[in-house]
Amino acid sequence: ESLHISRGSAKVRARTMVMSEAVQRVHNAASVRQAETQQQQQQQLLNVHASSTWHPSIASRLTLNAPLVKLSQLVKRNREAPPISISEAEAFLQEAKGDEDRAVQQLRAKDAWRKGLGKVSIREVAPFYRSEGYSICLEGLTDKQGNPLIYANGIPHGSVDEVVRQVTYTQERAMSQCIRLRRPLKCTTIVNVRNPTFRMPDKACKAAIEVNRKYYPWGSRGKTLFVGFPAPVRFTFKLLRPFMSAEQYNSIAFAEIDELPRFIDLSNLPPALGGSAKWDMEEYIRKRASDERVRPSSETRPYRGKRLDVAQLDAMQSKGAAKA
Repeated sequence: ESLHISRGSAKVRARTMVMSEAVQRVHNAASVRQAETQQQQQQQLLNVHASSTWHPSIASRLTLNAPLVKLSQLVKRNREAPPISISEAEAFLQEAKGDEDRAVQQLRAKDAWRKGLGKVSIREVAPFYRSEGYSICLEGLTDKQGNPLIYANGIPHGSVDEVVRQVTYTQERAMSQCIRLRRPLKCTTIVNVRNPTFRMPDKACKAAIEVNRKYYPWGSRGKTLFVGFPAPVRFTFKLLRPFMSAEQYNSIAFAEIDELPRFIDLSNLPPALGGSAKWDMEEYIRKRASDERVRPSSETRPYRGKRLDVAQLDAMQSKGAAKA
């Protein structure tokens, strides 16, 4: 029996080793940011030890021959296109079902797209954060498993480019939280359906869904909780299926506000979602602007599209409850 267990453990270790080697090969092949000189690498390593929030033993295992992109996983700087991390390489390899060539191709495409998009800062997304519809990483708050939270208050609005940039900012802030918490790339997203900006996918919304599917495939690893969606019309979500991967679609769940504590402790939920967490939008904007060294915008970008009739949702909900 012990021999059988030993052989089983050996097989698990072998599979783990093969997977780790594959992730490293994908990461190395996809990275376009190679270390320029030995001196630059030494300086990067010093920066890691000086400012890393990771445990010192992790930073100390890095050698001067480590790829610059691996160092960038520990040192976060204000760059227009954040380097590809080991965690991202692993996520893309998983999305490609272990096909290294396909993962490399997708990572290169993502890197080229992100460079073309340029720098995305809190200054340009803050006006939308003050409006009725936005998507934001609730930095500092987590679900019961310790995964960061994303809150979609309705659906982001604006032009295609503006919505794509908002979604990109949210995803990159969520990625930074996963790295800070030393966790795999995985978040829980809460979508407030009872918001006037919630709507059927328009052109900008479809573009954002496609960006998430192609360039942030790890998003499907987490749970997406739609809050306040009437049970009688939940079948309409089938209309979204053509725009989502199977993983994205299957990650969707429905809940009411009073059911959120099943997934998230009240101490990690802001008051708007029935919790007691101290989370302030203006304070968040100021902090991000300070960290990013940009002048915070004081503007508000109002939503001018078709508005959801929340009263109609209430009527549907009441009608469904009466039938039950």
